[in-house]
Amino acid sequence: MTSGQGVDSLRLDMLAVTSGIDLSQATSGIVLDMGRPFANLTQYDGTIRQNKPCSYRVFENVYSSLTDAQVNTRTIPAFSQVYNALEAATNKNGHIALGVVAGRYHRFAPDVLTAGKLAWQTDHYVVGPNGGNPFLEVPVLAAAFQGNT
Repeated sequence: MTSGQGVDSLRLDMLAVTSGIDLSQATSGIVLDMGRPFANLTQYDGTIRQNKPCSYRVFENVYSSLTDAQVNTRTIPAFSQVYNALEAATNKNGHIALGVVAGRYHRFAPDVLTAGKLAWQTDHYVVGPNGGNPFLEVPVLAAAFQGNT
């Protein structure tokens, strides 16, 4: 956010650069390339990796990456709501809370330019000569116990 203005200049720049793209083709409503990458989401695709546990901080960063990349109606609740729910469920009658992010997001396909799905026009991207959906759908799954228990 820019100081005192309440305007997210990065978001405005990204929307200007992608103004010629139909973002509704990203049916998840999330285009990872449109937000800030707080976490490397490719590590949290549902594949179990014993050497890469998800700490609570990473869980928050995965969540923040997804919420920041929303391009359609903002449907993901703010992390503060998730945090408050986890806090409320923790240490009540011996329970601990498990936070889970599960779903899908979209990102621009690696061949989006070479396949002609998008093209650069003066100062923004537009649908390319071959058209088609420029997005790749990717699963995401991350979970962590509150307080890294």
